[in-house]
Amino acid sequence: MDKAEFEAETRLKGLEDASQIKYASLESNGKIGFVMETNKTSNGNEDD
Repeated sequence: MDKAEFEAETRLKGLEDASQIKYASLESNGKIGFVMETNKTSNGNEDD
């Protein structure tokens, strides 16, 4: 998988910014699974 394919997968998942992704893994079905970062506010606290 190249960068363009990865970026296409993020768009298909509705992700606009790769910085939202904590990590990604290639699943056994060939799809990419994404684990997202926790939302943080500008002061570093979690956003409720």
